[in-house]
Amino acid sequence: MFMIIAASLSAIIVLYLLMRHGRQSKLNDNRYRLVCELRSVAEQLREHRHLAHTHLSFEPIPDNHTVEIEKNISNSLLFLVEKSFVNDRPMFRLLMKQIQTLLFEWRDMTPSKSQMSHGKAIRATLYLIDEIVLTWLVESDQVELSEQYSRQWSHIIDSLEALTQFRMLVSDSRDELQCERLNLKAQVLLRKINRLSLLSPLGVHAPSTSQAARQLTEIISAHGHIEELDERELYQLTSTLSLAIFKVYDQILIELSEQINQPLPAKEVKA
Repeated sequence: MFMIIAASLSAIIVLYLLMRHGRQSKLNDNRYRLVCELRSVAEQLREHRHLAHTHLSFEPIPDNHTVEIEKNISNSLLFLVEKSFVNDRPMFRLLMKQIQTLLFEWRDMTPSKSQMSHGKAIRATLYLIDEIVLTWLVESDQVELSEQYSRQWSHIIDSLEALTQFRMLVSDSRDELQCERLNLKAQVLLRKINRLSLLSPLGVHAPSTSQAARQLTEIISAHGHIEELDERELYQLTSTLSLAIFKVYDQILIELSEQINQPLPAKEVKA
């Protein structure tokens, strides 16, 4: 009788562990899909920001150049709301509302307002990735990995914030006060980029990124007086640095996913 009871208890425990493993596996599979889709949204928002800035600052962009990407972003947002966990759904709905408002209003914005609004939407997308990844690590008992990731994440988000602040000044008029502000923002941004090189030397030390860092140094040396650089050159500088930051973050996510045995698909991050 004792053996029967013991065997029954063992079977129940094994069944419970299998069910728990199966449930956890499904949760992780869903997290994986959400992270992949959020990565796609962030990438498409960066592309949309480039089109919007070109339209608002340089030359008109035909509507059909933006319609497809806006449709893809909207479809991705609907997918995210549908597949998100019930407790997280309000955050995904809020993200969808924020981005849809941006897609509807960007043509009436100034270049600096467009930069700021796109930057906020991109960071909101990254914050959701961060939330999912941290939950994933904690529930997988990856304490050391979660602490390491949190430190890396802090560097990424600080760098993006510094880049947005610098970008907002690129299109503004260049009186003495604006030159001083641009100089200060360039100093902050350069410090952030140099710090990122410690996280991922390959991502930051590409020739184009090194050239952009040298241009930042020249802006600082000139105390923000950048008459020799036109607006297109300045915007290209910021696009290059944005690409470097996202390459570093993508590499962090890929390495992290490999350590928790669910590799993310490698993808080329576009400028």
